[in-house]
Formats: sequence, C-alpha cells, structure tokens
Amino acid sequence: MFGALVIAPQALDSASASASANAFNSSALSVASGKYPVAVVTTTGAANPLAAYVSPTSSATRLFYVKNFGTVAIKAFTLSVTGTNSATFVIRRCSIGANFTAVNTCSDALTPVTISAGALTLSIASGATQSLQFAPSKSTVATVSVSVSTSQVRAPVVTNS
Repeated sequence: MFGALVIAPQALDSASASASANAFNSSALSVASGKYPVAVVTTTGAANPLAAYVSPTSSATRLFYVKNFGTVAIKAFTLSVTGTNSATFVIRRCSIGANFTAVNTCSDALTPVTISAGALTLSIASGATQSLQFAPSKSTVATVSVSVSTSQVRAPVVTNS
C-alpha cells in the first residue's frame, strides 16, 4: 500500500484577545458652577454698572463700594485707581462688614485702614459689599475698577442630592 502524504497550507483562524474592566463608584459626583461679577458702585443698592466708576473732576474724598453681584463668595479682588493730572490716591477701608458713614468715619467706630491699590485680600460674600473711600492728592478725574481672577474665588459649597 502506497499512500500519499499531502501537505497543504491551511488558513488558521486569527486569535485575538482583549481585556475588559468595569468599575463602579457609588459616591456622588459633585459638580458646581457659579458667577463672580464684581463692580465698583456708589451705593449698596446699585445695579451692576458693567463698567469702571469714573468720578467727576474733584479733589474731594469719595466713598464707594465694591459689590459682589455673583453667586459665589470671593476671597480677594484686585482694585485699580487711576487719575488724570498724575494724581495719587489714599485709599481707606472700614472693617469687614462695616461701612463709611462719612469721610474717615466707619459705622463700627474703628479707625479706617489705609490700603494700597492692587490685589486686596478681602472676602466678599455673594450679594455683599465692601465699603471703601479714596482721597486724591489734587483735583482729578478718577477711574476706579475692580477685577477678580479664578484664583480669587472661594469654592462654592456643594450639597449632593
């Protein structure tokens, strides 16, 4: 008996492997958002002017407020005060929560604090104001503006439902 040995290439099924993993976290995911528009206003009840405060030409001391129109508290803000005629300014503030009742007179009877323009570490709750005043060195038109960066915003409190 004679036999034949036949060798023929045969297609092999390709093999594949994949790993799959599923994870489940039973903790709630907290997501929060908020707004932090802050503006300079001349009264505590003023609407957001959407612009810097520009004073009339004067050398008189002016009272103003920095108001948080946002939905989250801020922990600091940057204040800029500039004037025409190379004027310089003395800027004062009352204690947190106190207002000026007159020039250099705070409602809490404490002496106003002299501050410098620039980044101020003063907390302002949502809807609240910080009372400030500026006194120019000479007759000038003053422009007072305020800004808040994301690093100056206090994280909102999140309640999971």
